[in-house]
Order: sequence, then C-alpha cells, then structure tokens
Amino acid sequence: MINSKRENLLNLIGMCSQDNTQELQELKNIISGQKQKICKLNRKLDDFEALISERNELKKICQQFEQNKEDSYNAHKKSFNELSETCNVQSEKIKKIMDTVYQWELKYEKLENTNNCLNNQLKILKCNVKNLESQLAETEIVLKSVQNELCLTKARDLYNKILKFDEKYSRFKS
Repeated sequence: MINSKRENLLNLIGMCSQDNTQELQELKNIISGQKQKICKLNRKLDDFEALISERNELKKICQQFEQNKEDSYNAHKKSFNELSETCNVQSEKIKKIMDTVYQWELKYEKLENTNNCLNNQLKILKCNVKNLESQLAETEIVLKSVQNELCLTKARDLYNKILKFDEKYSRFKS
C-alpha cells in the first residue's frame, strides 16, 4: 500500500512540467515526509515484530513453566503418595510390634505374678518346715521327757512292787 502511494507520487512528479519547480519542490518535500513516515512505520513494524517475537518466546517460557509446574506437582504428589504408603506400612509394622510387645508384657506380668505367688508359697512352706522342725524338736523333747517320766514311773512302780514283794516276803519269812 505504501509502495503504491509512492508510485502514484512519482507518476505525478513525472507529469509535472519542468517549469513548476516550486510544485516539484513541494512534491519532493511530500515524498521526503512520506519516506520519513515510511521509515518510522518500518521501525515501528520492526519493533512490533520484535515484541511479537518476544511475546511468543515468553508464551513458550510460560508454557514450559506451566509444564514444569505440572510435572513438579505430579512428581511431588507421586512422592507424597509413596511416602504416605511407606508411612502406612511402617505404622502397621509398629502397630504389630506394639501389639506383640503388649502381649509379651502381659505374659511377663503373668509369669512375674506366678513367680511371686510361688515365692510366697515357698516362703510359707519354708516357714511351715521350720515350724514343723521346731514342733518336731519340741515333740522329741517332750517324748524324751515322757519316756524319762515313764521310765521313772516304771522304776517307781517296780521299786514299789519290789518293796511290796519284800514286805510280803519278809512277812512270809517271819
């Protein structure tokens, strides 16, 4: 479009006569102004194309950023899910271990109670043995005492019988 205007102006210049130098000068000034405008428009067009190119590069960067953001989010989500699953597995293992520990603690407590009960019974049995030994010793002493008494009593009875016999024999002799 700009080139067609330029051609039109050049055609007009060619048609003009040589004598009209003032008009020719005005036309040259118009052409010069149009050339300056064209240069400005070309610079603006170059700037606009550079901006469009920069905008397209920024769009690509934004798209890459969005893709990286999405990839990062997905990787983070995947890692979180894996970590969460690992935590769940570890939690289950810990729960099982804690249950086992609790069961062992119950068994230990039961065994400890049984052991304490057996120890108490053993102490009671030892006390009973000591009491029985003591009673046996006392019984042996009483038995010896009774045996001694019995011997003494038998000896007295025998002595008394001998005395009675002697008395009867002495009466008989006399």
